[in-house]
Amino acid sequence: MGTAAAKTRERARGKLKIGDDWNAITIIALSQSNPLKAIAELVRQIRRERIKTLFIENISDARLVEELARETGAAPGPPLYSDALSGPNGPAPTYIRMIEYNTAALKDGMLQN
Repeated sequence: MGTAAAKTRERARGKLKIGDDWNAITIIALSQSNPLKAIAELVRQIRRERIKTLFIENISDARLVEELARETGAAPGPPLYSDALSGPNGPAPTYIRMIEYNTAALKDGMLQN
């Protein structure tokens, strides 16, 4: 069996390993005995609290956040920078610029709420 199949089996058992493609939603889902129920509760919470903006890191796959946004009516926010800076002409080419960019992006998103 290939590496992808092994990772899928590990995820199915609720164990994330370094190098897995994971995000907060995956962690929420895998920490519960019923992952689909956990995701459904996250959707309900976003709706209940009228969250307007959802954020994702620039190194993550945005498809899950985009799907949550469609399902809840929230908008995907701009990507936040963490482990990887942008290129030299991007919004976060240095650590200081990354902090400034992320702070402004989060502030703008929170003002939507």
